[in-house]
Amino acid sequence: MKFATVSHSIYLLETQFPVLLRTVAKLQPLIARQRKAKRGVLKSAAANHVVYLLETKFRATL
Repeated sequence: MKFATVSHSIYLLETQFPVLLRTVAKLQPLIARQRKAKRGVLKSAAANHVVYLLETKFRATL
């Protein structure tokens, strides 16, 4: 159930807030995301990784 909620949240970000998503992705460079992951801030790192994946995978549509 948790995965479905996360997937739906990502879908809403992609469809309803593409400008916001693009802005957030630009404000958080890949280096900052890697540092958070190394420190063990798993929730933050996972959320940032999702933003990074969306930015890179859907760059043409954003």
